[in-house]
Amino acid sequence: MSWDNLIDPDGNKIKRHRPEGMSGSGLWYVVAHKDFLGRYNITSHLGGIMHEYKMYKYPVLIGTPIRKVIEYIKPILEIPYKIQKPTFTSRK
Repeated sequence: MSWDNLIDPDGNKIKRHRPEGMSGSGLWYVVAHKDFLGRYNITSHLGGIMHEYKMYKYPVLIGTPIRKVIEYIKPILEIPYKIQKPTFTSRK
């Protein structure tokens, strides 16, 4: 399997582009299934932040789990920041 040989849930071929240049974007877990009327129901969850992809036997997206990203950012956001007014000096 490669990035160029993917299929949708109905078995139709899909042309996908390689994910080059997408570093820093979200890695989403998306589930699509049909209900009894044949309509698609789609749910999605942010799973991580992508930073690279590799071609092994199958294409693999590699990222940092979103929990780790939140653990890193949370203490930074809790630091109280002092907002200082800018000071200007006049030129003479």
